[in-house]
Amino acid sequence: MHVEIVPKGTDHVAVLHALVRKRAELAGEIEAHEKELRRLSTQITNLDETITLFNPDVRIDRIRPKRSTPPYAAGYGMMTGSVIRALQEANAPLTSREIAHQYIDCADLDETDHSLVSLIARRVRACLKTLRAQNRVVSLEAVDCALGWQLKSACGEA
Repeated sequence: MHVEIVPKGTDHVAVLHALVRKRAELAGEIEAHEKELRRLSTQITNLDETITLFNPDVRIDRIRPKRSTPPYAAGYGMMTGSVIRALQEANAPLTSREIAHQYIDCADLDETDHSLVSLIARRVRACLKTLRAQNRVVSLEAVDCALGWQLKSACGEA
């Protein structure tokens, strides 16, 4: 028996079909994530049982979840090194977004991914804030009220 989801003669058929298709995609993603959650839960249960085999007094409930590595995590000092290199090579102050684009180019990441660019720019700003607190960089007002950054030695200060 064939059942139509969107009845014939309905207004906005194309929109409704697109929405139905999107709902089906999201439901599929949910199913896949639920399957992955079941798999991970089984693994945790097996680990808990193995731990208690070795020592039944271990307080499993006191084991805290460990945060996973954030996407596009840089190794220790990599962001700082990239920021300093970008500022050393610059002929003029750079904005955090310009530095982020240079980092994305060097790391061969997708520069058309706007959320990635924003994420890297936030990390660059955090790095610049730390470098400013260490008295290694200075900020200057640049175009459109954005901050431009340069190395302290580049602006003639000791």
